[in-house]
Amino acid sequence: MSQPQSGFLLNGLPLKPSEVPSEDAILAAGKEILAASDSWKQGKTYQKVVKTCTYSPSPKGGDGGTKWACRVSEHTHEDGTFDDFWSGLGTNKAENEMR
Repeated sequence: MSQPQSGFLLNGLPLKPSEVPSEDAILAAGKEILAASDSWKQGKTYQKVVKTCTYSPSPKGGDGGTKWACRVSEHTHEDGTFDDFWSGLGTNKAENEMR
């Protein structure tokens, strides 16, 4: 995934306002990263459920040193609703991180 098909690489480098791509290009780049996450380097697993992964497109290159990380966990409807998970992850993640 070194050169994205979208033509835009999401990274840590600042852009001038005139260099900011279209919303469609940004979303396409994000979808490419998400689609590639299945092949990222596997990391630790927490509580036997939460799996971590990392990806660095160019650790020594000129991409701003971008390192992506994700955590994946799968749950059934018995584990909670979307709103329950969003409350724990989307609105007060820091409070719930250590639970």
